[in-house]
Amino acid sequence: MNSNYLPTLLKCQLFKEMHAEEIERLCDQYKGRKFTFQKGEIIVDEGDHCDSISILLNGTVELHTFFISGDIASLITLSPGDIFGEAVIFSPVEEYPISALSITDTEILRLSKKDILNLMEEYPQILENYLALLSKKLLFLNDKFKLLSLSTIRGKIAHVLIKLSKEQKSMTVKLPFSKEKMALHICTRRPSLSRELGKMKSEGLIDFDKSIITILDYDTLSAELF
Repeated sequence: MNSNYLPTLLKCQLFKEMHAEEIERLCDQYKGRKFTFQKGEIIVDEGDHCDSISILLNGTVELHTFFISGDIASLITLSPGDIFGEAVIFSPVEEYPISALSITDTEILRLSKKDILNLMEEYPQILENYLALLSKKLLFLNDKFKLLSLSTIRGKIAHVLIKLSKEQKSMTVKLPFSKEKMALHICTRRPSLSRELGKMKSEGLIDFDKSIITILDYDTLSAELF
């Protein structure tokens, strides 16, 4: 690992609670492999073999999955310091269940399973951080499963808005993504999302102005989740 990326590595969950000097030392011990990808390039595809974890050093990466219908579900957008592959590398299958797309020109550092095991043995904090990463990923996937199991677009919109309301502690929430990204997130198309949002507004469930949405009828919205 190159210590020039120290500011990014300091933000990485894998190295949480570690001092800069410790990270610089392990950068000298574990070089990893650095790869660059151009905007729009596929980094990994579903079914590709996973023999390392990937740390995003620069750029933006989107993880998504495809359905038999041809629809695409955007799972998460990654920024520098984020990791992917950590839940796959120790699985019996060792195949990516998702695809990773380079949204911008990106740089990625890959650490092998052997390197990760050695790091865990030498630095107990990294083992603790890795387990925390897996726990966070499990909670994220559980929430995503609940979202995608809802049968209607309205139910999926309700899921997103109620979750954001709890996170932002307000009935008026700011969408952390564009409408296009929201449509991908709930596995639908932008026109369908806009049409349903319009219906919900006319029925008095919500009001919105650009990326700001106000929940007007929380109880009725919650009923869409069942």
